[in-house]
Amino acid sequence: MIGQWKTFDANRKLRKVEKSLLVDSTSLIETSEFFQNGQLKKQGIAVLDKSGPSPRFYLKGEWTYFLENGTPDKKVLYENGWGVMTTYADGKVIKSPAPPVVLPKKPQNQSNTRSGVKMIRKGNEIITIQYKENGDSTVQITPVKPLN
Repeated sequence: MIGQWKTFDANRKLRKVEKSLLVDSTSLIETSEFFQNGQLKKQGIAVLDKSGPSPRFYLKGEWTYFLENGTPDKKVLYENGWGVMTTYADGKVIKSPAPPVVLPKKPQNQSNTRSGVKMIRKGNEIITIQYKENGDSTVQITPVKPLN
């Protein structure tokens, strides 16, 4: 998504304007959302990062939030998608704990799983689970015949 995008509601009123810029595999999206009365609701920068194994969307930097009458309500500072500090219009400041540490996912070729087989008897069935080194598994259910 590069360029400017506008979102309208069912009544054709402007709800959101997004201006996007691509930097490497990351989109920086300047976002403005509006109330139904046309007043600005919130404004800030969002990030769509496609550099990892799955896309990640999060808020970044300072976002300004407004009341429906257009007056500023608060500003929230985001770090890595986590609101770390909120400053209200009356000057009250609330700091939040640091964002959680996100550990990188281990590449699939460095699996620490081992191959093996597990057998479980459940009623009149034997369930066999075969684990493979690549993380795949196969399940087989075998009926058990009575011994008469």
